Amino acid sequence: MDQRRQPVFLIEVKDDSPLTAPSKRAAADQQMRARYDGLLYNCPLPLLYGLSVMGTNMRVYIGDAVTMTLNPPRVETSPNCVLDRKYLEDAWNVDILSALGFVKMKEIVNFIKTTPPVNVNLINSFLTACHSRQRSPGWGVDGAFVVALWTR
Repeated sequence: MDQRRQPVFLIEVKDDSPLTAPSKRAAADQQMRARYDGLLYNCPLPLLYGLSVMGTNMRVYIGDAVTMTLNPPRVETSPNCVLDRKYLEDAWNVDILSALGFVKMKEIVNFIKTTPPVNVNLINSFLTACHSRQRSPGWGVDGAFVVALWTR
């Protein structure tokens, strides 16, 4: 949280036992997605980084506060089937204590420290207004509208 109690980073830490069971990996992934559902709307930065850490293994999530999308995308499963043993098996693939883990953490911290906040509410209001309009001759073929934002 920043000084205004707005989320700028999200982390969930568990021991490494969930790595062995597909249902536990699915539950950890769903928990992160639920956290994003509650926090992304209030993020003052264009991206909200999140880590799901199991033991020393981490999975990096990136929520886009402008488009309201989350990566990595959800891996769909059949509601009528038991989860495959390999479901999300390689998702927690970065050891937080490794050189790669250190570089990733530095990248995230640098982003949080150096990225100016954006007015996400203004952007979301604008996008909602744009999407509710009927296509007119001035809009792109796919109905897309491009906006450039500057901060001072």
